[in-house]
Amino acid sequence: MADGKIKALPQAPHAMSVQAVLDFYGVKLESGLSSAKVLEMRAKYGSNELDEQEKKSLWQLVLAQFEDLLVRILLLSAAVSFFLAWFDDQSEEGITAYVEPLVILLILVANAF
Repeated sequence: MADGKIKALPQAPHAMSVQAVLDFYGVKLESGLSSAKVLEMRAKYGSNELDEQEKKSLWQLVLAQFEDLLVRILLLSAAVSFFLAWFDDQSEEGITAYVEPLVILLILVANAF
Protein backbone atom coordinates (compact mmCIF):
# COMPACT_ATOMS: atom_id res chain seq x y z
CA MET A 1 0.00 0.00 0.00
CA ALA A 2 2.99 2.27 -0.41
CA ASP A 3 1.46 3.79 -3.56
CA GLY A 4 -1.71 4.83 -1.66
CA LYS A 5 -4.02 2.48 -3.54
CA ILE A 6 -5.99 -0.19 -1.75
CA LYS A 7 -5.18 -3.63 -3.07
CA ALA A 8 -7.78 -6.33 -3.45
CA LEU A 9 -7.47 -9.36 -1.25
CA PRO A 10 -6.25 -12.50 -3.03
CA GLN A 11 -9.28 -14.45 -1.81
CA ALA A 12 -12.50 -13.81 0.06
CA PRO A 13 -11.71 -12.17 3.43
CA HIS A 14 -14.10 -14.46 5.30
CA ALA A 15 -12.00 -17.44 4.18
CA MET A 16 -8.71 -15.88 5.34
CA SER A 17 -7.29 -15.91 8.82
CA VAL A 18 -7.36 -12.69 10.83
CA GLN A 19 -3.59 -12.47 10.77
CA ALA A 20 -3.50 -12.88 6.98
CA VAL A 21 -5.90 -9.96 6.50
CA LEU A 22 -3.96 -7.81 8.99
CA ASP A 23 -0.68 -8.61 7.23
CA PHE A 24 -2.20 -7.90 3.82
CA TYR A 25 -3.23 -4.39 4.86
CA GLY A 26 -0.18 -3.82 7.03
CA VAL A 27 -2.00 -3.03 10.27
CA LYS A 28 -1.84 -4.34 13.81
CA LEU A 29 -4.84 -5.68 15.67
CA GLU A 30 -4.10 -3.53 18.72
CA SER A 31 -3.75 -0.22 16.86
CA GLY A 32 -5.80 -0.69 13.68
CA LEU A 33 -5.70 1.89 10.91
CA SER A 34 -4.05 5.26 11.43
CA SER A 35 -6.29 8.33 11.63
CA ALA A 36 -4.95 9.57 8.31
CA LYS A 37 -5.75 6.24 6.62
CA VAL A 38 -9.25 6.24 8.11
CA LEU A 39 -9.89 9.75 6.74
CA GLU A 40 -8.47 8.76 3.35
CA MET A 41 -10.67 5.65 3.10
CA ARG A 42 -13.74 7.54 4.36
CA ALA A 43 -13.18 10.22 1.69
CA LYS A 44 -12.79 7.58 -1.00
CA TYR A 45 -15.53 5.11 0.00
CA GLY A 46 -17.77 7.08 2.35
CA SER A 47 -18.84 6.19 5.86
CA ASN A 48 -19.43 2.58 6.77
CA GLU A 49 -23.17 2.93 7.37
CA LEU A 50 -26.42 1.96 5.73
CA ASP A 51 -28.66 4.53 4.09
CA GLU A 52 -31.47 5.58 6.40
CA GLN A 53 -34.86 4.44 5.20
CA GLU A 54 -37.71 6.86 4.85
CA LYS A 55 -39.70 6.85 8.07
CA LYS A 56 -43.45 6.35 7.88
CA SER A 57 -45.85 8.27 10.05
CA LEU A 58 -48.07 6.46 12.53
CA TRP A 59 -51.08 7.11 10.31
CA GLN A 60 -49.33 5.50 7.30
CA LEU A 61 -48.44 2.45 9.40
CA VAL A 62 -52.05 2.06 10.57
CA LEU A 63 -53.40 2.42 7.02
CA ALA A 64 -50.88 -0.14 5.76
CA GLN A 65 -52.47 -2.71 8.07
CA PHE A 66 -55.75 -2.37 6.14
CA GLU A 67 -54.23 -3.16 2.73
CA ASP A 68 -54.53 -6.92 3.25
CA LEU A 69 -57.39 -8.60 1.35
CA LEU A 70 -58.55 -10.57 4.39
CA VAL A 71 -58.75 -7.40 6.48
CA ARG A 72 -60.81 -5.70 3.76
CA ILE A 73 -63.16 -8.68 3.65
CA LEU A 74 -63.59 -8.47 7.42
CA LEU A 75 -64.31 -4.74 7.18
CA LEU A 76 -66.93 -5.40 4.53
CA SER A 77 -68.53 -8.15 6.61
CA ALA A 78 -68.61 -5.84 9.64
CA ALA A 79 -70.30 -3.13 7.54
CA VAL A 80 -72.86 -5.59 6.14
CA SER A 81 -73.56 -6.96 9.62
CA PHE A 82 -73.98 -3.44 11.01
CA PHE A 83 -76.41 -2.39 8.26
CA LEU A 84 -78.42 -5.61 8.59
CA ALA A 85 -78.75 -4.97 12.32
CA TRP A 86 -79.68 -1.33 11.67
CA PHE A 87 -82.45 -2.10 9.15
CA ASP A 88 -83.85 -5.19 10.87
CA ASP A 89 -86.61 -3.54 12.90
CA GLN A 90 -88.46 -6.80 13.54
CA SER A 91 -85.57 -8.41 15.36
CA GLU A 92 -85.90 -9.04 19.08
CA GLU A 93 -82.14 -8.88 19.56
CA GLY A 94 -82.00 -5.11 20.04
CA ILE A 95 -78.56 -3.79 20.95
CA THR A 96 -77.02 -7.28 20.90
CA ALA A 97 -77.32 -7.27 17.08
CA TYR A 98 -74.52 -4.70 17.01
CA VAL A 99 -72.12 -6.81 19.06
CA GLU A 100 -70.83 -8.84 16.11
CA PRO A 101 -69.81 -5.89 13.89
CA LEU A 102 -68.35 -4.09 16.91
CA VAL A 103 -66.22 -7.08 17.87
CA ILE A 104 -64.95 -7.43 14.29
CA LEU A 105 -64.03 -3.74 14.17
CA LEU A 106 -62.34 -3.85 17.57
CA ILE A 107 -60.25 -6.85 16.52
CA LEU A 108 -59.21 -5.09 13.30
CA VAL A 109 -58.27 -1.90 15.17
CA ALA A 110 -56.32 -3.89 17.78
CA ASN A 111 -54.53 -5.72 14.97
CA ALA A 112 -53.65 -2.41 13.31
CA PHE A 113 -51.98 -1.13 16.46
